[in-house]
Amino acid sequence: MKFGWKRAGAAMAEAILAWLAGMNGHAQTVINEVLFNPPGTDIPHQYVEIRGQPNAILSQGTYFVAVEGDLGGNPGTVQNVFDLSGRRLGGNGLLVLLQKTNLYNPAPGAMILTQTGGDNGFGHGGGSTVGHRGEDGRTDIEGPSVTFFLIQTTNKPSVGEDLDADNDGTPDAPWFASWTILDSVGLLDNSGAGDVAYGAINFRRNAGAQAGGVIVSVSFTPSYVARTGNTTGSAANAWLAGDGLGGSAPNWTLGDHSQTVPAEYAGLGLDHLGRPNFGAPDLPGILLIPNQGELGLAEGGAFAVYSIALNTAPAGLVTLQLDTTTGQVEFSLDNGLTYTNQALLVLDSTSPVAIRVRAVDDNQVEASPQAAEILHTVAASLDPVNYPVGTPIPPMRAAITDNDTLLLNELKVNPPGTDQPFEFIEVRGQAGALLRGVFLLVLESDLADDPGLVRRVISMEGATLGGNGLLLVAATNHPYTSASGATVLLAPALSVEGGALMNKSASFLLVALPSPVAEGADLDQGNNGALEGLPDGSRIMDAVTFVEAGRQVIAYGGAPLALASGLPDAAARFPNQTAANTANAWFYGQLLGPGGESAEFDLSRVGAIFPYGALMTPGAPNQTALTFSLIKPVCGTIGDPTNPKVYFTLTDTETNLALLSLGARSFNQLVVADSQLVLTPVAQGQWVLTISPQGVGYSSITLSATNAGKTAQISFPYAASDMGRPGGLFHSGAADASTAIPLDESWMLVGDDENQVLRLYSRTNSGPPVWQTNMTELLGLTDIENGTPREVDIEASTRVGNTIFWVGAHSHANIAELRTNRSRIFATALSGAGTNLILTYLGRYDYLKLDLVNWDVGNGHGKGANYYGLFASTADGVDPKSPEGFNIEGLAMAPGSQTTAYLALRAPIVPPSNRTHALIVPVLNFPALAASTGPPGSAQFGPPIEMDLFGRGFRSLEGDANGYLIIAGTPLNIPGPYPNDFKLFTWTGQPNDAPVQRDTDLSGLNPEAIVALPPLPWTPASVIQLISDNGIKDWYGDGTPAKFLPVREFRKFRSDVVSLGNATAPAPWLQSVVVNNASASVTWRGVQGFTYRLQYRDQLPGFGWTNVPGDVTATGPYSAKTDPSVPAVRRFYRVVIP
Repeated sequence: MKFGWKRAGAAMAEAILAWLAGMNGHAQTVINEVLFNPPGTDIPHQYVEIRGQPNAILSQGTYFVAVEGDLGGNPGTVQNVFDLSGRRLGGNGLLVLLQKTNLYNPAPGAMILTQTGGDNGFGHGGGSTVGHRGEDGRTDIEGPSVTFFLIQTTNKPSVGEDLDADNDGTPDAPWFASWTILDSVGLLDNSGAGDVAYGAINFRRNAGAQAGGVIVSVSFTPSYVARTGNTTGSAANAWLAGDGLGGSAPNWTLGDHSQTVPAEYAGLGLDHLGRPNFGAPDLPGILLIPNQGELGLAEGGAFAVYSIALNTAPAGLVTLQLDTTTGQVEFSLDNGLTYTNQALLVLDSTSPVAIRVRAVDDNQVEASPQAAEILHTVAASLDPVNYPVGTPIPPMRAAITDNDTLLLNELKVNPPGTDQPFEFIEVRGQAGALLRGVFLLVLESDLADDPGLVRRVISMEGATLGGNGLLLVAATNHPYTSASGATVLLAPALSVEGGALMNKSASFLLVALPSPVAEGADLDQGNNGALEGLPDGSRIMDAVTFVEAGRQVIAYGGAPLALASGLPDAAARFPNQTAANTANAWFYGQLLGPGGESAEFDLSRVGAIFPYGALMTPGAPNQTALTFSLIKPVCGTIGDPTNPKVYFTLTDTETNLALLSLGARSFNQLVVADSQLVLTPVAQGQWVLTISPQGVGYSSITLSATNAGKTAQISFPYAASDMGRPGGLFHSGAADASTAIPLDESWMLVGDDENQVLRLYSRTNSGPPVWQTNMTELLGLTDIENGTPREVDIEASTRVGNTIFWVGAHSHANIAELRTNRSRIFATALSGAGTNLILTYLGRYDYLKLDLVNWDVGNGHGKGANYYGLFASTADGVDPKSPEGFNIEGLAMAPGSQTTAYLALRAPIVPPSNRTHALIVPVLNFPALAASTGPPGSAQFGPPIEMDLFGRGFRSLEGDANGYLIIAGTPLNIPGPYPNDFKLFTWTGQPNDAPVQRDTDLSGLNPEAIVALPPLPWTPASVIQLISDNGIKDWYGDGTPAKFLPVREFRKFRSDVVSLGNATAPAPWLQSVVVNNASASVTWRGVQGFTYRLQYRDQLPGFGWTNVPGDVTATGPYSAKTDPSVPAVRRFYRVVIP
């Protein structure tokens, strides 16, 4: 604004302006003071102060701007911009801008804005909390030559812009025309010509510098500029400039008369930061203390206090009305005696009035913190000049922490079969609670699939929890019948075809949001687990993550639920667990099918902490008080009197079992009928279930219990097989039994050729192992497949005192690939008795096969180098289960020896020239070797023993000084007709003695091991317990070999007691008939030393056989006889032992 007054009236005009400023100048917004060049460093001592109407909110587009004035710095360039849009002036009319870590203590009635961001000084850009931007990122204010502007504009100033392109002192930038200049002051240093100031008033040291408006000549370069009081306008006496400040922060003083204009202010203290300058009167306004920030309140928590006061004494009573904007807070004007949400407050002095504020403890679940305000208005005033109705007063803001909790209670995410309409979510909290802004967010969790992406949003807005504290969120066509006390919210999102919830790794977040989140939003753009995309004020009340086994995930909320394989279908919260975001608060797993409405868990696929018998209970409180003990899958055999019984316990942690009702039912009546399920109590809370199957196949047995209004249900898989050969026992948990050590008459320790688990079984009853131990981690296995060591293929064992030795097959795989893990023998120490045994690992040896090959190649046996062809038998690509292969399956100590062991081979059959004999290699230092962990070459071998088992190899060898038993079988993978069948032999154990075949009945068996030697003396009636390898047996009629059954408890092998039988000669086996003219040469397989007779007849059927003259005594495995007279038509031959 320009005034056309003559110079003669200037002093009078300035006096009038000063008086007007004292009366109503506080209505204008002006620059009040700027300390821009304090002694020492600028940072952190600079400050800016703005004055105006107390409590007024600065308009959008209000800026404090510093503009370059130095010729060398391009005059007119915007150097600093403070965005003051929306900032409120203090109740005393002042707004102070301070740098980070400053030492100042402004008056409490002012509004104080202090830089608290990461940058120092006033900060810059995003690093500034006071809205400052500096040229080239500077964080302090430009010094002289400089002009400070307080402006309003619709075009936000940008640092680096030039308002005076030709540096002529007249702003010429087009955007400058949009500036409404509220105030401005220029300060020029001593540079002189070329420097420019653009203020309405300018303090100039060198007359050569260019300036307009009111020019005040000074002899110093100002470092501080301020108004002389509550002045406005640009009169010279309305402003002060100074340099040479004394003191130190925060206690500065103006310099002497030569460095202060007007000089009468020289030496005064700058002790008025945040209050009127130099003793000017306070401005009438209404103070809130504190006047910024917000009150922190919590529902059910302590009250907070703020004060309200008049900044100046009123001429009459001033009446304020206080109102709350929402029902979230209430206040008290009588020190907490009464609280209200609306009241009048009469002020008659400057004494502050304390107001207590507390949060309303409602029953609403909502975002936290919630924002609330107490509004203040002047309702009536007897001082309308200073405190008229409508005087601006800021609200007192409060941030309220909600104490209302809400938890996820049940989730069915992946029902068996089709998902829709069976998915549901259940939440729990205070009965009757109102949900405001509550949502379930389903987030992608898999690291490979953009974690944090919102896949589904399900709103619970406006829902009320039922009388039992539950809200069931389900599809519009859901099948569930909820309890009468629950609220059911029908969610169209759960009614979509194919289901709405993810059947993969996902996080389920129960959140209260101040504003909705859209599906498809990425809440974790950094994929680092931080949900920065959630709106401010969001509250994650509970969360859980379903984790697919083997996947890398981010568990948003920190409660991952994972199974050993697959993905959980459902989860339920333990009733007594109220901790949010905690995995241990949940029981979870996969559900039993086939229907999607299933409420029962598959107990073979549940989490580690599980209350067996607990069900999903949509709409009803979760129940875990009544529980079963765990029942694993069970298998039985039709007609087996020793079928395993199921012993279980029922527990009710709340009430006794006096009202218990218990029942059992079978899913497949053809396998086992309900009538064949017999429950018998055996003690308080303990029962036994007897199962008598009638058909082959699978079923599921369900036990249901009710007690005092509680229900528990547990199901376990069941499988039944035919008996086959009568009289067998069936041992479950393994199918490939290969060797056994008897502990006594009741128990046997069994090795398995598919893993390294040693199991203890009953010798007199069918059933699972009662004890087991896994030796895998001790054996140094390096051949790994899919993260799991391949098997040792345990095939034989023997015992010396309390040391048990175990031997791997040392073979290739059935597909003739190398299997290095099988080259193991190891020793264990046995202690304890019966089922209370301890098996301690002693050591191993890994080079037995290598030693055997070198022994053969190096003629260690004296029969000639490579006599047995072991190098060729162990070569890659050779089938180990062939006469040419390599496979160890028998082990026994030599007669009366504690050091020499007989190593009996299934293959090769030797010698390579005709492959007729089985091979035993004595290992002279076996006990020491097995526990030695020694280097290659440690084994010591004795003279080999070649044994004619009629082309068979060893499948088991057991014996002592009194004799040996041998199970002999084909080296081939599958047994066949004679002589590729199994036979039992007895043997003295002496290398020069031949084995004796027995006529033991082995039909229906696949014998792999002799459990124990029968008591002496051995007679045909002596009984022997054998175990069979049933790994390829189809027990249940579904075509699945036992070793591949997915339920390990359904895998089983059999044991049988057989009579030793009579000694018998192996039946001769015709090999060929070669006709030459009128004669025929017949060749057969026999046993050396036996006498054979060739017979013929010309008709079949017919009567009688005719001897070919001259019996044949075998001199080797094969014998031949020629029939000199053969008819031209046909002739039939047989070989008998006379």
